[in-house]
Amino acid sequence: MARGSRDGGGGGTVRNVAYLMFGLVMLVFGFSLAGPRAGNGGGGMQEMKVEELVTRLGANLAAQKAKVDAMGAVKERLLASQSSVAALEKKLASAQQELAAAKQGSAAAAAAAAAGSAPAQSGGTSAAGAAGAGAAAEVGTGSLSPVYPPVKGAQKPTPRYTSSHCIGQTFREEEWQAKSCYLRDLCFDSASNSFKYYASDADPATAEGWEKQRLSTHVDESEPARGPMRTNLKMSLSPLNVVWQPQFEGGFPWSPEVVRAPIPADAVWDTSAEVFVLYMSYNSHNVGHLIFDELFPWFNLASMFNLLGTDMQALNFKNFNPKYPHHDPKLSSATPTNSCERYAEALRTGISYRFETPNAPLPDDERKNAQNIIRVCNKLRTKLAPMMSKHLIRTFPDYEEHPELKGKVTCFPRLLTGVGMLAEHCGDESRHGDLPEHNENWGWARSFCNPGRSSNFWAFRQYILSRQLHVSTSLAPCRLAQRKPVVFVAIRALDDKFEGPGVERWEAGGAKLQKLLGDSATVEAKVISTFTIREQAVFMAKTNVLVQLSGGGSSTMLFLPRGATTVLLAPRSTKDDFVLWGHTAWLRITWVEIKELNDPLDTAVIAPLVTEGLAHYERFSECSDV
Repeated sequence: MARGSRDGGGGGTVRNVAYLMFGLVMLVFGFSLAGPRAGNGGGGMQEMKVEELVTRLGANLAAQKAKVDAMGAVKERLLASQSSVAALEKKLASAQQELAAAKQGSAAAAAAAAAGSAPAQSGGTSAAGAAGAGAAAEVGTGSLSPVYPPVKGAQKPTPRYTSSHCIGQTFREEEWQAKSCYLRDLCFDSASNSFKYYASDADPATAEGWEKQRLSTHVDESEPARGPMRTNLKMSLSPLNVVWQPQFEGGFPWSPEVVRAPIPADAVWDTSAEVFVLYMSYNSHNVGHLIFDELFPWFNLASMFNLLGTDMQALNFKNFNPKYPHHDPKLSSATPTNSCERYAEALRTGISYRFETPNAPLPDDERKNAQNIIRVCNKLRTKLAPMMSKHLIRTFPDYEEHPELKGKVTCFPRLLTGVGMLAEHCGDESRHGDLPEHNENWGWARSFCNPGRSSNFWAFRQYILSRQLHVSTSLAPCRLAQRKPVVFVAIRALDDKFEGPGVERWEAGGAKLQKLLGDSATVEAKVISTFTIREQAVFMAKTNVLVQLSGGGSSTMLFLPRGATTVLLAPRSTKDDFVLWGHTAWLRITWVEIKELNDPLDTAVIAPLVTEGLAHYERFSECSDV
C-alpha cells in the first residue's frame, strides 16, 4: 500500500468520526435552545427524532472506530513486514560478501596450484575426495585409521614456535607419571617419525632432565638453593597399570624432541579439529578400558585446560619406531602388548605379535585371534567415539591413508597429552580388581585415589549425556509418570568366557525374577551390547535397579540415575573396577560373589536385594525431597 493512500484512508476515517461528533453535539445543542412546543405534542415528536438520530450517530461512530482500529493493525503488520525485509536484505548482502570472498580465495588457490606453489593439505586432493573423506569419518571406514577431512585455512605466519603449559610437578624423577600438558603448535616430523617441539631461545622447555636442579633420595639442607625448579616435557601417553601390560607399570614415558629453531615454513597445519588429544591405547578391545582408560582421561584433560565443548580429535599414537612391533625382548617395553595397533601390525607384517622369538612367522591361531581383536576394536571405537567427539579415533601416524604427508612436518595448533594418573584406576595397584582381599601385597596407596572424585565421574556422565549423546540429564524413573519401577537385567554378550548357555540362563533368571517381584516392578532382560551406546544410556537412565556381571560390559552403569542400585555379580577372586564403583556416590553398589561367570542367576539371592534397591530409590532419588 502506498504511503499517500494509507494516510489518506486513515485521515478520512478520523475526519468522518469528527464530523459525526460535531453533528451530534450541534443537534443536541439546537434542541436544547428550541425547547418543547406546548399544546400540539410537537415536543414528543421532536424527542423521538432526536433519539433516533442519536442512535444512528452512535452506530456510525462505533463503525468508524472499528475502521480506525483495523487500519492501526494493518499499519503495525506493514511495519513488521518492512523490518523483516530489511533483515533479509542485510543477510543477503552478507552472503554475497562471503560468496565473493570464497570465489576470490578459490581463484587464488587455483593460481597457486597452477604455479606449483599450492600449500600442502592433510586430507583429500579434490572436492570429491574431501566429501568422501567427510562421509567416511561420519560413518566409519572399518579400519583402525579412519579418513579425516582436509585441513582448513592457510599456513601460519613465520617465524612461529611451539609453546607449553604443563601441570603435575612433584620434584621427583617419576614426575612424568603425573604430568599433563597443553601444547600449542606441536609438530610431527614424518622424516624422523618423532614429535618435535620447536622452541625459541627464551623457552626453558626441555625434553628430559632438569635445569639447575639435582634430584636424589637425600637432600642436604646445607647445600645452597638450587635456583629455578624447571620441569620438563616428559610425560606418560598411557595410564599407569600393572596387570595387562606389566612393562607399562609406570606408564609409557614419552617426550617430544626439543629443537631450537622456528617451525619450518613449509609445515602442514592440521586444522581438521580444534583440539587434538594424544595418547596410547590401553587394552581398548575391552569396552571398559576404552571408556575409562581412553575416553575418561581424554575428558579429564579437556576439562583441566578448559577445552571441553570444542571440536576434539583423538590421536591414538602408534609407536614411533618404524620397526614396530619390536621383537627384541630388550625393546619389548616400547610396545603396548594389548593395544589394537599391535595386532593390526602383526597382521600387516605377518610376524608374530609375541616376543619369544624375534621375527617369528604369524601362526594361524594368532592370526585368527588378531583378526577377532581387530574386529572388536573397530566396532567399539566406531560405537563409542561419539561419547566424546564427532570424529572417529584416529591412529597416528597414518601414512597408509595419507601418503601425501610422508616426508612432511605436520603441526597441530592445540594438543593435549599426559594421561598417566587420569584413568579411573589411577596407579592401578588394585590390579583391576584381582584378589582384592590381598591388595596389601602390592600397595594400598594408589588404590585409594578415588575418594572425593565422585563429582568428577558424575561430570563425565553429564557431559556425555547432554553434549554428545543428546539425552536429557534430568531423565530419571521418578519423572516418568504412570510407569512401574524398572529392574534391568543386563546380559553379557557371548565371548570366550561367557558362553551361549549363560545367556539362556540369565534370560530364564529374568523371567523368574519377574514372577517373584509380581506387579511391584517391570523386569527387562537384554543383551546390552546389541544396542547403540545412546540406547544403552537411555536404558540405564530409566532403571531403578540393575543386575549385571562385573567387568568391562558393566561400564555403562555410569548412566544410572541418582539413587539407583546395582547388584554386581563377580567371582570371589575378582571385583572388577571396585576402585571406581566404590566411589560413585550417586549409586548404591551391592556385590554378590559367584563361583563362575556362567552360573545361573540365583533369583533366591537376587530378589531380596532388588526389593531393597527399589525401596532405596524411593528415598534417595532426585525426586525424593520434592
